[in-house]
Amino acid sequence: MNATNTGSALRGAAEVAWGERNAQQSAPGPAASTSEASERALHELQVHQIQLEMQNEELRIRQMELDTLSQRYFDLYDLAPVGYCSLSEAGLILQTNLTAS
Repeated sequence: MNATNTGSALRGAAEVAWGERNAQQSAPGPAASTSEASERALHELQVHQIQLEMQNEELRIRQMELDTLSQRYFDLYDLAPVGYCSLSEAGLILQTNLTAS
């Protein structure tokens, strides 16, 4: 999926979330007394805010996954009882674990 499709899907999900939030509010907000242009601008800002919240949540999930993988890599590579070296295609040592060093 490319960035345009992801953005469109995120926009659609944000529109749905905005509709749900709007339906939950019983009293009309400040948008009820503003002009149509102001209402559209407010709507766009609210949808954009929801998109950002959704992206932020996705980033938090990915960060937790990366932290878990990083810890797992550290445990498997750096704390191994034998020495490990990562080599380049030319045979140069790129990285070693604690035991090898």
